[in-house]
Amino acid sequence: MRPALPVGLKLGVTLRYLATGDDYTSLHYDFRVSVPSISRFVPKVLKAIIQVYKDEYLHCPRTPEAWKEVADGFSRRWNYHNCLGALDGKHVPIRRPPHAGSKFFNYKKFHSIILLALADSGLRFIYVDVGAEGGAGDAGTWNRCTLQQAIESGALSLPDDTCLPHDDTPCPTTSARRVVENAFGVMQRKFKVFGVTQGILPATVRDVVTTCCILHNMVVTPAIQPAEIDHEDEDHNIVPGSWREGETLMADLAPARGNNPSRRAKAVRDYLANYYTSEVGAVPWQERLVYPRGRPQDAE
Repeated sequence: MRPALPVGLKLGVTLRYLATGDDYTSLHYDFRVSVPSISRFVPKVLKAIIQVYKDEYLHCPRTPEAWKEVADGFSRRWNYHNCLGALDGKHVPIRRPPHAGSKFFNYKKFHSIILLALADSGLRFIYVDVGAEGGAGDAGTWNRCTLQQAIESGALSLPDDTCLPHDDTPCPTTSARRVVENAFGVMQRKFKVFGVTQGILPATVRDVVTTCCILHNMVVTPAIQPAEIDHEDEDHNIVPGSWREGETLMADLAPARGNNPSRRAKAVRDYLANYYTSEVGAVPWQERLVYPRGRPQDAE
């Protein structure tokens, strides 16, 4: 009987696959392991990483106090208050599965599964939903994900609405998109597997994406460099992060069409817009960036 492949070798092949996006044939020449063996053990290693590390490195806050810590992080880092996470989604390209029809075919004209993620202010993912068919838009994906269901049922133990600083109107929690865009970008830069079209089954792609999110959370805090993400210069101008220079096949979700926001959503939007342009919510330099030539009425 041929001896089993060492566990360290299997882990090394799997991590190389995630980091480089090399196909199994290339990995075969690099590690001198047969393609059939690689195709069998890579999915098992992915599942083992998820089983062992997901609860430790990829989980939602479970108490109001833990959610408030997330909100405090957005207040300190981004001057954005009452924010419990930044939510966005990406299409992860795959080859069309057998007999799948157009189920995975998205508005960008390629087949994909969807990664929907919630990130905290430190670019760590605190929730991911992976595997929705690419044909779904952002609204459809959101309405079917477990996070939406947990919010509607009250299972997340979210904190009560609180007033924004220097204001006496209770405001619900909100989100900031640029943060999660940076989280996606940093992860894509570290794991080149997102730069190739996956020729494996959607279930295995789901494990690939989940594993990358876990490994991202393991290394993002100590390893991230300021220049990697969007940041401000001395004059508070936004400087694009270096992750934007790389190529990726991941695409944004299609915006929802024909769905009008509720009155409550419109009221929150208008309230936040007024708050962050008022004396109590604005920062000293924002008008200079929004109106570099002065306010329209001032220029007349």
